Amino acid sequence: MRYTDLIENAKKARARGNFREAITYYQEAFSHKIMVDDLVDYGLVHLDNNQPLQAIEVFREIIEVLPQLAYVYYYLGVAYEEIGKKAEAKNYYLEAIKKDDSFSEAYFSLALLTDEEDDENQAYEYYKKALLHNPDHFWANLNLGSFYEKHNQLENALKHTLHAYRLHPKEKMVSYNLGVISSKQKKYDAARDYYLEEIEKDGYIMAYMNLALLHKDVYQDYENARFYYLAGIAKDKDNAALWYNLGCIYALMKDYENTYSCLLYALMRDRGLKEFMLKDGELLEFTKSDFYYKLLKEIG
Repeated sequence: MRYTDLIENAKKARARGNFREAITYYQEAFSHKIMVDDLVDYGLVHLDNNQPLQAIEVFREIIEVLPQLAYVYYYLGVAYEEIGKKAEAKNYYLEAIKKDDSFSEAYFSLALLTDEEDDENQAYEYYKKALLHNPDHFWANLNLGSFYEKHNQLENALKHTLHAYRLHPKEKMVSYNLGVISSKQKKYDAARDYYLEEIEKDGYIMAYMNLALLHKDVYQDYENARFYYLAGIAKDKDNAALWYNLGCIYALMKDYENTYSCLLYALMRDRGLKEFMLKDGELLEFTKSDFYYKLLKEIG
């Protein structure tokens, strides 16, 4: 079988998700000759097949011969991230942008790594660089919007998050983030609609939390708040925050038996909530009940 036929079969197998089959075709093809682009794809198939060490070996062989290929350094960074060596990954991403200072994906990967390190100012610069070279990068827009929202720069937050929304309106998280921004802008009906949209996508679970909080704090509608807490719990039965806040709703509704049950369930899953509970003004009346003392006895 000719080289081009083997490579074509490898690409088709990869597209079908048959990564082992693709690897076999590449290896057979390379017994005839080796083309650089195909060798890069061979490394990527190893990544697809959860074989980052083999991918690293392939990519390192390529840069020994062709050290100017920026995207190969980037792929090395991806492979090193997969094995948990983030410092090495960071160095390879930096090397990629030395070779090509317009490499938006390398800037974005650097932003994510520095975000994880809680170096948000450096992450901000990398997100900006990613967008400079690719203004339509969905995740860079979304994450930069989150940065601005966190710092209450709401117009900038809205600009980038809306751009992400226009790019991929069905993607998870983007409607949730728009809900958070709208709520901070006191556009509560818009926030409610965005949270509902996030729920329809089966997206971020905390959309249920924020929707319930809107109904409780803004609309003073405890029944609907209770409904959305319970709906969230139906999706994530061990979510301590949802259970805790459901307990608070029951406390506000003077249903102290259910308050006790919800808070006990929450505290058994997150003991750190105890200190918060002891200072929670919504539980003030509950603390005068026998159920409160029963709860304290249970949790110690």
